[in-house]
Amino acid sequence: MPDTTQALSEWTMPVVEPGDIVLFSRDLSDRSTRPAIVRYVYERVIEIVLVGGGNYGLNQVRHRDDPFLVNRPDLIADSGVFVVAPCILRMRTIEATLTDLMMRLSKLEKTRKAE
Repeated sequence: MPDTTQALSEWTMPVVEPGDIVLFSRDLSDRSTRPAIVRYVYERVIEIVLVGGGNYGLNQVRHRDDPFLVNRPDLIADSGVFVVAPCILRMRTIEATLTDLMMRLSKLEKTRKAE
């Protein structure tokens, strides 16, 4: 059996920021997710506002992969779980690529000026 204490101390929640879109669920299936907007981010939990069908807030929402849920599966039904929405993950990839390209262009411009 894996060492839960070690898993708890080594795990870090994926990076989310206020305003990010996440997918919320009260179970671990992908079939029952609802979009939500992140309001606040803490070390291991977030507060969200569900979108559509009655906008209301939830707090103490853990990421689906948080090993804390192994010992407290009741929290899944009580507080729910989230994953970062694919559109946010794609946006971060695009931003990182754009930043890299801008840095390369800046270096190229400096090289050309030096010639």
